[in-house]
Amino acid sequence: MSNVEPIGSPFGLAARCATGQRNVEWAGQFVTTSNGVGTGDFTILVVANPSASGTVGHMLAQKNDAAGSPFAQMALLANASSTGAASSGSVCFFTFNGASYGVAAAGVIDGDYHVWIGVRRLTTFEIYKDGVILNAGPGVAININQANRFMAVGSRGNGTTEAFGQDVLTAAAWNRALSADEIAALGTIPATAQIFGYRRRLWAVSAGVSTYTLSAPTYVPGSITSTGLTARVTVTAA
Repeated sequence: MSNVEPIGSPFGLAARCATGQRNVEWAGQFVTTSNGVGTGDFTILVVANPSASGTVGHMLAQKNDAAGSPFAQMALLANASSTGAASSGSVCFFTFNGASYGVAAAGVIDGDYHVWIGVRRLTTFEIYKDGVILNAGPGVAININQANRFMAVGSRGNGTTEAFGQDVLTAAAWNRALSADEIAALGTIPATAQIFGYRRRLWAVSAGVSTYTLSAPTYVPGSITSTGLTARVTVTAA
């Protein structure tokens, strides 16, 4: 996967990668954390439509290593309990490093697209659907930024194991725990589409690209609604 792009969101710097596939991965960490060493706060988001099933589906996962270990070090899971075990209709946000720590909500998959958000806030894990908190619980501040971490969309990290099976419309991450108000602002499909544009894009924080090519800013007539103007540019990996 290529075309990692840094871009600003209303809630801080993110980066995006072009996609439109399921079961894809690239060599790079998906998200840094608030303390920069992997044990701090972070937020991840996906927009997807999981189907209730007896099989776990990794909507977004950071795998253990580049050598083929399929275990997710952190993930948003469909049809999973708080430990990552199969649980039809549930959605889970968890981290893993020898043991699983996470939080899940049962019976929340309903056959529609939703905004799913997982937050690690100190040692509390939170999971949201469309900006509304579903569950929260204690966890452990496991280091998710160790070497040789790969990011995967739609599988546990090797493209096939516990595959999600549907497209993820978009994915996002921030290197801090978003506030309740920020999460509420992201809580509808139109709101996240306005912020991220979708267009079959994948978004990430600190995905490891250091050289970029910028296009010229573009102006859309009628789009200026205030005197505080920001030019939008398209940024692609060089």
